[in-house]
Amino acid sequence: DYQWCTEMVQPFSSDGEHDMFWPPVPFDLAASTKGCQQQWGVTPRPYWVDLEYGAKNLRGATNIVFSNGLLDPWMAGGVTKSVSPSVVALIVEEGAHHLDFMFSHDLDPAQVKQVRETEREHMRRWIAERALDLQHRITPETALV
Repeated sequence: DYQWCTEMVQPFSSDGEHDMFWPPVPFDLAASTKGCQQQWGVTPRPYWVDLEYGAKNLRGATNIVFSNGLLDPWMAGGVTKSVSPSVVALIVEEGAHHLDFMFSHDLDPAQVKQVRETEREHMRRWIAERALDLQHRITPETALV
Protein backbone atom coordinates (compact mmCIF):
# COMPACT_ATOMS: atom_id res chain seq x y z
CA ASP A 1 0.00 0.00 0.00
CA TYR A 2 2.78 2.44 0.90
CA GLN A 3 4.69 1.70 -2.30
CA TRP A 4 1.55 2.25 -4.34
CA CYS A 5 1.09 5.60 -2.62
CA THR A 6 4.68 6.74 -3.14
CA GLU A 7 6.04 5.13 -6.30
CA MET A 8 3.75 2.82 -8.20
CA VAL A 9 0.43 4.58 -8.70
CA GLN A 10 -1.51 2.22 -10.94
CA PRO A 11 -5.07 3.20 -11.73
CA PHE A 12 -7.23 0.11 -11.51
CA SER A 13 -10.96 -0.08 -11.73
CA SER A 14 -13.54 -2.81 -12.05
CA ASP A 15 -16.95 -2.97 -13.63
CA GLY A 16 -18.14 -6.32 -12.24
CA GLU A 17 -19.08 -7.35 -15.77
CA HIS A 18 -15.82 -7.71 -17.71
CA ASP A 19 -13.74 -8.79 -14.73
CA MET A 20 -14.04 -10.95 -11.64
CA PHE A 21 -14.46 -8.06 -9.21
CA TRP A 22 -17.71 -6.95 -7.72
CA PRO A 23 -19.09 -4.46 -6.89
CA PRO A 24 -18.04 -2.09 -9.67
CA VAL A 25 -15.36 0.35 -8.52
CA PRO A 26 -14.22 3.13 -10.84
CA PHE A 27 -10.72 4.51 -10.28
CA ASP A 28 -10.80 7.78 -8.36
CA LEU A 29 -7.41 9.50 -7.96
CA ALA A 30 -8.82 12.09 -5.55
CA ALA A 31 -10.18 9.37 -3.25
CA SER A 32 -6.96 7.37 -3.54
CA THR A 33 -4.91 10.47 -2.72
CA LYS A 34 -7.04 11.12 0.34
CA GLY A 35 -6.58 7.51 1.48
CA CYS A 36 -2.78 7.72 1.03
CA GLN A 37 -2.63 10.97 2.96
CA GLN A 38 -4.71 9.57 5.80
CA GLN A 39 -2.93 6.21 5.98
CA TRP A 40 0.67 7.20 5.25
CA GLY A 41 0.87 10.99 5.26
CA VAL A 42 2.01 11.03 1.62
CA THR A 43 0.56 12.33 -1.63
CA PRO A 44 0.75 10.01 -4.64
CA ARG A 45 2.83 11.11 -7.62
CA PRO A 46 1.11 9.39 -10.54
CA TYR A 47 3.89 10.13 -13.07
CA TRP A 48 6.92 9.58 -10.82
CA VAL A 49 7.86 6.20 -12.32
CA ASP A 50 7.71 7.58 -15.86
CA LEU A 51 9.80 10.59 -14.94
CA GLU A 52 12.32 8.63 -12.87
CA TYR A 53 12.80 5.70 -15.24
CA GLY A 54 11.91 7.17 -18.64
CA ALA A 55 8.62 5.34 -19.12
CA LYS A 56 8.93 3.20 -22.24
CA ASN A 57 11.92 5.10 -23.63
CA LEU A 58 14.18 2.08 -23.96
CA ARG A 59 16.65 3.33 -26.57
CA GLY A 60 19.64 2.75 -24.28
CA ALA A 61 18.43 -0.59 -22.93
CA THR A 62 19.94 -3.95 -23.82
CA ASN A 63 19.36 -7.59 -23.00
CA ILE A 64 15.76 -7.51 -21.79
CA VAL A 65 12.91 -9.88 -22.54
CA PHE A 66 9.48 -8.51 -21.71
CA SER A 67 6.83 -11.20 -21.54
CA ASN A 68 3.18 -10.29 -21.39
CA GLY A 69 0.28 -12.67 -20.91
CA LEU A 70 -2.99 -11.72 -22.58
CA LEU A 71 -4.76 -12.99 -19.45
CA ASP A 72 -2.74 -10.61 -17.26
CA PRO A 73 -4.43 -7.34 -16.25
CA TRP A 74 -0.95 -5.79 -15.87
CA MET A 75 -0.31 -6.20 -19.60
CA ALA A 76 -1.84 -2.78 -20.28
CA GLY A 77 1.27 -1.21 -18.76
CA GLY A 78 3.71 -3.65 -20.31
CA VAL A 79 6.17 -3.36 -23.15
CA THR A 80 4.40 -5.22 -25.96
CA LYS A 81 6.56 -4.41 -28.98
CA SER A 82 10.22 -5.32 -29.43
CA VAL A 83 12.54 -2.31 -29.36
CA SER A 84 15.67 -3.94 -30.79
CA PRO A 85 17.15 -7.41 -31.33
CA SER A 86 18.23 -7.47 -27.67
CA VAL A 87 15.13 -5.79 -26.17
CA VAL A 88 12.29 -8.06 -27.15
CA ALA A 89 8.63 -8.37 -26.27
CA LEU A 90 6.92 -11.74 -26.21
CA ILE A 91 3.15 -12.11 -26.06
CA VAL A 92 1.75 -15.20 -24.34
CA GLU A 93 -1.82 -15.54 -25.56
CA GLU A 94 -2.68 -18.15 -22.93
CA GLY A 95 -0.52 -16.59 -20.23
CA ALA A 96 -1.40 -14.96 -16.98
CA HIS A 97 0.74 -12.88 -14.64
CA HIS A 98 4.26 -14.39 -14.48
CA LEU A 99 3.10 -17.78 -15.73
CA ASP A 100 6.29 -18.14 -17.76
CA PHE A 101 8.35 -17.51 -14.60
CA MET A 102 6.66 -20.25 -12.60
CA PHE A 103 7.90 -23.82 -12.31
CA SER A 104 7.12 -25.92 -15.36
CA HIS A 105 4.13 -28.19 -15.23
CA ASP A 106 2.91 -30.84 -17.66
CA LEU A 107 -0.37 -28.93 -18.04
CA ASP A 108 1.30 -25.65 -19.06
CA PRO A 109 0.02 -24.41 -22.42
CA ALA A 110 2.37 -25.18 -25.33
CA GLN A 111 2.87 -21.47 -26.01
CA VAL A 112 4.08 -20.89 -22.46
CA LYS A 113 6.63 -23.67 -22.89
CA GLN A 114 7.79 -22.09 -26.17
CA VAL A 115 8.09 -18.63 -24.60
CA ARG A 116 10.21 -20.07 -21.79
CA GLU A 117 12.54 -21.61 -24.36
CA THR A 118 12.73 -18.33 -26.31
CA GLU A 119 13.63 -16.51 -23.09
CA ARG A 120 16.38 -19.06 -22.40
CA GLU A 121 17.71 -18.70 -25.95
CA HIS A 122 18.04 -14.94 -25.51
CA MET A 123 19.83 -15.35 -22.18
CA ARG A 124 22.20 -17.98 -23.57
CA ARG A 125 23.05 -15.67 -26.48
CA TRP A 126 23.70 -12.69 -24.18
CA ILE A 127 25.97 -14.78 -21.96
CA ALA A 128 27.88 -16.09 -24.98
CA GLU A 129 28.26 -12.58 -26.41
CA ARG A 130 29.58 -11.30 -23.09
CA ALA A 131 32.02 -14.21 -22.80
CA LEU A 132 33.29 -13.44 -26.30
CA ASP A 133 33.68 -9.75 -25.40
CA LEU A 134 35.73 -10.69 -22.35
CA GLN A 135 37.95 -12.99 -24.40
CA HIS A 136 38.77 -10.19 -26.83
CA ARG A 137 39.11 -7.43 -24.24
CA ILE A 138 42.27 -5.37 -24.43
CA THR A 139 44.26 -5.73 -21.24
CA PRO A 140 47.35 -3.76 -20.19
CA GLU A 141 49.46 -6.74 -21.23
CA THR A 142 48.01 -6.98 -24.75
CA ALA A 143 47.90 -3.24 -25.33
CA LEU A 144 51.72 -3.02 -25.39
CA VAL A 145 52.12 -5.65 -28.11
